[in-house]
Amino acid sequence: MGYRRATVDEVCTIAGVTKGALYGCFASKRDLALAVLDHEERALMTARAALHGRHRAPLQVLVDLVHVHARQQVTAKLLFQMPGYQTRARSQTRRWTRAVHDLLQEAQYRGELRAAVDLNRAAGAIVTALVGVERMGLALTTEDEPAVGVTRALRTWLTALARPEALLRLRWGPPRDIGRT
Repeated sequence: MGYRRATVDEVCTIAGVTKGALYGCFASKRDLALAVLDHEERALMTARAALHGRHRAPLQVLVDLVHVHARQQVTAKLLFQMPGYQTRARSQTRRWTRAVHDLLQEAQYRGELRAAVDLNRAAGAIVTALVGVERMGLALTTEDEPAVGVTRALRTWLTALARPEALLRLRWGPPRDIGRT
């Protein structure tokens, strides 16, 4: 349906609530969209903490977290369709770049990255590639397509950044039980 084309009546029907209930919580459709984005971001941070507790290997946490994010198609649709999205997209992209940077920095500390990796550039390049995959995913119809695109992007970038022995330990596919939304 998409943000722009969705009417408040359609949103209420899908959510199973009345207009009064919707407007009792949200002043506008945009406020509802922002609440959905905030919820998805909190879910992603919860998934990151769970993955960190499970793996300890920062590159595996990165792979899994990116797959969890790719499952959140509603976020991609809202982020790039709602009016004034640029400010929200910019801040979300900065947070994502910081999270990727932190995981790469941890991997570097553990000796999993090749020598002389520029963490700022690498994090920016990975996020740029993943935003591209996300945008392309908006046009795709099968559920598995985003996971395939994410895996390709991660393999390309992490192969260039990580030491071969660190790559051998990675499971490239999506995690099966974390972050389903």
